[in-house]
Parts: sequence; C-alpha cells; structure tokens
Amino acid sequence: MWARYEPQAKSLFVTRNKVGLLALLVLDGALNSQSLDHEDLAKVLTEETTRHSTLTYTQHYIADDNQAVEYSGTLYFQIESITLHGCDLKMSVVVQDRNVGTEQKRGALTEQTVQLGQRSATYRYTYQLNKAALQSLKVDPMQGRPSQLRDHTGSVCEEDKSCSLPWLHIQTPKPVIKETRVMNGLLDFDQEVNSIAIPMSSHEIALQAATSLESLAVACHQ
Repeated sequence: MWARYEPQAKSLFVTRNKVGLLALLVLDGALNSQSLDHEDLAKVLTEETTRHSTLTYTQHYIADDNQAVEYSGTLYFQIESITLHGCDLKMSVVVQDRNVGTEQKRGALTEQTVQLGQRSATYRYTYQLNKAALQSLKVDPMQGRPSQLRDHTGSVCEEDKSCSLPWLHIQTPKPVIKETRVMNGLLDFDQEVNSIAIPMSSHEIALQAATSLESLAVACHQ
C-alpha cells in the first residue's frame, strides 16, 4: 500500500521543485533585467554630469514702472549629480544665470541710462522619484525655453534664436515626484509635483535617457 503511493509523493515533490526553480529563474531574470536597465540609465545620466548647456541671451522689456530695461547674460545648465538605487532615482540640477543690464529712466524732459550692474543667480533643483513614480511615469524628450527667460522679456539667444533647449520631460498622473529648489542658498520650493524637465546636452541624449528610463520603469513593475 505504501509502495503504491510513493511515486505520487515523489512526483509532487519534483513538481514543487520545478515550480520553485521556475520562480527563481523568473525572479533572477527580472533582477538581471532591472540591473541592466539600471546600468544603462546610470551611464547616460552620469555622462551628462560631465557636460553642460549654455544660452547666451539678450532681452528687452518694459518694467512695471514703465521704464525700458535691457539685459544681456549667460545661462548655464548641468546635471550636477545622480543617485540610482534600484527603483529610487535622485537627480540634482544646477542652473546659473549671470547677467548685466541697463534701465532707461524717462522723465518729462530728460532720458537717463542707468547701469544696473552685474548680477548672478544660482538655482539648485533636486528631484526624487521612487518606485511608485517610476511605475506611472510618462517620459519623452522635448524642446523648450527655460523658466528663467520669461515670455514677456523678448529674449533672443545666440545658440538658438528662440532660446530653446533639449529637455527630458517626466510626467506622472499624480504629484509623486519630490522637487526641491534652492536659489542662492535659500530654500525657494519644496513639495511634490507631477511634471519636471531635466536639461540635456542634445536631443539625441534626451531620447536615449528617455528610452533607458522607460525600460527601468517597466522593470520596476515586475
């Protein structure tokens, strides 16, 4: 009687071992896939920390006091650092604006040009994406002007007449991306958002980064 049931027990034991082995192989494949995607993205973004983008601009606008203002300056953009552990991604971006300007003081009978002097502003942005953010993100390369050059200032740039730069645009359905902005050493913004733009050195690099980030997001679903 015992001999009759032994093959069935042995078969069940072997089947369970096969299922366990298959699960381990699937898990190992998922981990290997995530590791490769992790390496691809880290490589693209780390290489970007050695490059920077520049916009050399002039702008003319009418100030609130109805005086004509003219500025010329240079904007520098760079990914300062990246940290990637599994499905946790942290990026730091620095933007520096150096400019000099004049203001036309108009009186009833006179007009005077006032030198506004040299100014500089340094913005440091920190973005943090966790697994939840990566699983729901939409990412694509885009072209656009930086927020430092507002539309009403009539900015024109040497590198691109419309002052357009390549960006890596990341968007999520809900505000799950933590953004911190420090301006000249003072905290200026700190909350969760659903859209960020990372400056990239070229459209091709932005496309490559988007592909790698999408692959990592798929791996983080597993």
